[in-house]
Amino acid sequence: MNLLVFIHLFLITYGFHASPLVVSSHKLVKGLKTFLPEPISRHDVEDVTNMLKHLITECSSDEYVILDIPGLRYDDLNDKKRENWPFLSKYLSIASSDVGLPFVNGVIDLNFIKDYIVHNCDAELLTANVEDENSINYIDTRTKVIYMKFNDLNEEDKFIRTDQIFKIDEFVRRIIRKLPSPHYSIILTSSKTSEITPIPMDMMRSEPGTYGVFNSIIYDARRNNEVELNSNYKVAEPLWIDRPNPLTKYLLEKEKSLVKFLDYDLWMKNEKLIMTMILMILTIMMIKMKKLFDSFAPSRKEKLP
Repeated sequence: MNLLVFIHLFLITYGFHASPLVVSSHKLVKGLKTFLPEPISRHDVEDVTNMLKHLITECSSDEYVILDIPGLRYDDLNDKKRENWPFLSKYLSIASSDVGLPFVNGVIDLNFIKDYIVHNCDAELLTANVEDENSINYIDTRTKVIYMKFNDLNEEDKFIRTDQIFKIDEFVRRIIRKLPSPHYSIILTSSKTSEITPIPMDMMRSEPGTYGVFNSIIYDARRNNEVELNSNYKVAEPLWIDRPNPLTKYLLEKEKSLVKFLDYDLWMKNEKLIMTMILMILTIMMIKMKKLFDSFAPSRKEKLP
């Protein structure tokens, strides 16, 4: 019993090192939110990596945006700092699947995650220059992995740190505006752990708004059920045009160009012209017949005595 008390006091005194994680998918990934119980808890890197593999295996996104912000802490992402992330907050609100973990024991191997997406989803890896939004441009619709590694967040001046976060959020918004598809996932974390203030875990869990990650959005009671929130975006079926054989097409066009004597539509369309021609033909025939009869009739001189 004394050993347990000593361990508890040791952890409280010296704290621990961890990195945060935010995962979000525009399309629903079933089981993602419940993959790791108790979000405000400490999670091993292996378990978190398995959750990310669960997200990726379905290949339900057209783009996977991976954000590495060295020095990022859970308290940069809690409800009190929500206004520092206007774009990310909005996206999390409309995404179908969200997960927020404030305490990952260690750092996630983002190189492994990138390779896993590339090989499982036949994706192309693009690395952004975080100083130039034009470093990312699309020329096709192949699945993409867009990797962005930002500069370390300032540890000394909170105002500079907040300004950095604003600029990161805006840069990500500009990049995502270029995406040709709304079906994308965001993986946000830090490749550098931070020391967590020695606070008992029970106290952290009792104040999710302070120690959670975007808790008011991700763990809103209205989002407890797994529901596809973006079902209005549907992939249109390809339109296949059956092109006829060139010879068949030629014969059809030739047949259409032929004048059919018994074509009712043709007669109705040219009714007046046809009637005029018939009358002319009948008149000419009558004149010809009269001349023929006149040629056989005896002359007046032969009739005289």
